[in-house]
Amino acid sequence: MARAVNVSDIIDTRPVGAFQLRAFLLCAAVLFVDGFDVQGITYVVPTISARMGARSRSVVACADAPGSSASCSARLLLAPLADRVGRRRVIVYSCVAFGTLHAA
Repeated sequence: MARAVNVSDIIDTRPVGAFQLRAFLLCAAVLFVDGFDVQGITYVVPTISARMGARSRSVVACADAPGSSASCSARLLLAPLADRVGRRRVIVYSCVAFGTLHAA
């Protein structure tokens, strides 16, 4: 006869270990890198608009909009793929692609 295991009790009673800390730090690093370009654009918009001779910042916003649209589209396409091939694989390949293409 199989013994019932209460997963919540196991998670709540175990101390946080090195594996959990590393996983948290890795996720935090991915969020930082992903959010850096979105937040960084707010600091450079005045310079970009001045160099472009734009009278309005909306011109620069239109230039930045394709990046946000691509990000949204990628999320919509990658979520079903992650269900089929596994979330870990999709996350790892996405991080590698993001790092490689973002550096270019």
